Amino acid sequence: MKWLRSWMLRFAGIFSKQHRECDFANEIEAHLQMQTEDYVRDGMSSDQARRQAILKLGGVEQTKQAYRERGTMPLVESVLQDLRFALRQLTRNPGFACVAIMVLALGLGASIAIFTFVDATLIKALPYWKPERLACVTGSVAVLPRANLSYADYLDWKSRNDVLSSLDVWDQRGYMF
Repeated sequence: MKWLRSWMLRFAGIFSKQHRECDFANEIEAHLQMQTEDYVRDGMSSDQARRQAILKLGGVEQTKQAYRERGTMPLVESVLQDLRFALRQLTRNPGFACVAIMVLALGLGASIAIFTFVDATLIKALPYWKPERLACVTGSVAVLPRANLSYADYLDWKSRNDVLSSLDVWDQRGYMF
C-alpha cells in the first residue's frame, strides 16, 4: 500500500504545483541557512559558508528538480503542458485549427475503415464450425464450367442434400440465404 500512497501523492502533485514549490523553496532556504550558520560557527566567512552549504546540498536547482520529479509524474505533467500549449496555439489561429481537426478526423476515419475491413476479411475466422472443411459447389453448363445457381436450383439442391452438413449461398456481396 506504500506504493499506492506514493502514486496518489505524485498524481496530486500535478495539481498543487505552486503551493508545493513555495513550501519547498522555503524549506531549502531554511536548510541552507542552518548549514551556513554551522559553517560560520566552525570559523568560515559567511560567503564561503554559504557556498559550502550549497555544495553540500548538491546545488539548489538540482535539488529542486530532483524533488519535482519525485513529487509528480513528469511524463503526465509534460503531456498536460503540451496539451495546454496546443490549445493556446489552436485558439490563436482558428482557421488552422479547423483544417487541422478536419485532417485528423479524416485520417482517423480512414484508418478505422481500413482496419475494420482488414479485421473482417483477414483476421476474424469465418463463422463456421470447421472452416477448413468448406467447399465451393457450383453448377456447370457446356459454355460455362462454373455457373451461378438460380434460387430454384439452390432450394432443390438443399432439399436433396444428404452429403453436406449444410448448404448456403453467397456471392460477391456476401451471404445470401
